[in-house]
Amino acid sequence: MTQYLISFDDGAMTFPEEELPDVAEAAQAVCQDAKDAGVWIFGGGLQTPHG
Repeated sequence: MTQYLISFDDGAMTFPEEELPDVAEAAQAVCQDAKDAGVWIFGGGLQTPHG
């Protein structure tokens, strides 16, 4: 099984507070698209493709 790691350097994910809702919404959309495609996502805990 192919495995990929996506990581960001310190500070790359720092946003002004007023942008956080949009950033969170975009991140959730990417994760949902990946899960819908059958990708397993690991980030602070295990999430299954259907989880």
